[in-house]
Amino acid sequence: MLLAREDIPKKAIVLVADYHILIRRVLDRKERESNSTAFGSPKKNYPARRWAFAYGVLDLPRIYEMWYKELKRVGIEFIPLDAETYEELHAQDLVQARGSR
Repeated sequence: MLLAREDIPKKAIVLVADYHILIRRVLDRKERESNSTAFGSPKKNYPARRWAFAYGVLDLPRIYEMWYKELKRVGIEFIPLDAETYEELHAQDLVQARGSR
């Protein structure tokens, strides 16, 4: 696979969303991307409440921290963007954006 080649430099854009943004987007979503599951059965509506619960128990600040560390570890440059405004976040913004609930 071409993207997995180590000799090609990679860059990432990380959209940083706080808990409230994620929950709002999940609850607003009604449809899935395709008409069937991996098992071939027809999909129903998007399970928004299930995902809202899942996001509710996540430690978002820790997940973002681990994600950034992994990107740095493998040498992938990244630009963190605010998930609502798409403005670039800086170190002091990341602490506020990741931790709000």
